Amino acid sequence: MKNSILILIAVCSFALFSFTLPGEEANYNGGKVTYNVEKSNGVVMINLGLQNPQEYAEIIVMRSDNPAKFFREVKYLGGEAIDGMSSSNVIIDKYPLPSKITSYYKIQTIDKNGVQKSYPSVRLSLN
Repeated sequence: MKNSILILIAVCSFALFSFTLPGEEANYNGGKVTYNVEKSNGVVMINLGLQNPQEYAEIIVMRSDNPAKFFREVKYLGGEAIDGMSSSNVIIDKYPLPSKITSYYKIQTIDKNGVQKSYPSVRLSLN
């Protein structure tokens, strides 16, 4: 019984992911953090939206060629950089992976209480 429920959940998840519109996979829209990635003129722009930037002590932008592992730091934002942020910001990855490789980006935050959160990875569209 448990196996059939797990299989049903897996099939439904796969079906929902399969019907994602083009470009939709490059966006994450959470409650306090939103971001999307796009490539333009050889650089990747990460459009980061924060509901309340002052509550974060660190923000790390990470990239990988695998959506589930091997993420490496692209950009680190500490105290002074975060203090200068607004509710919407553009972070640039000047040295992205080659265009032939599918890239995934994700955000990791540490708030001023020390709570670390890692948000889902998004795929860079190959447009």
